[in-house]
Amino acid sequence: RRRDLATSLLKPLPIEFTEPEGAFYIFFKLNGGLRGEEFVEQMLKKHQVALTPGSGFGNYPQFVRLSFCGPEEELREGVARMREML
Repeated sequence: RRRDLATSLLKPLPIEFTEPEGAFYIFFKLNGGLRGEEFVEQMLKKHQVALTPGSGFGNYPQFVRLSFCGPEEELREGVARMREML
């Protein structure tokens, strides 16, 4: 249920991702040359949203990991704040 909510909220954003089948997170690619580490840092500083840069999982500098295991309302609010940054 949360996975479906997360993917429906993320689809309109200018990012690329594959819908997860069993994980509780989405690993997405930022478009437009944005780097994951910079995006994650700005999201935390400006919007109090914690994400994980893809660089922590290998050579994925343009990727970010978003967990959707928290409350649905927090997921909705977090993605709304992401929309402002993108």
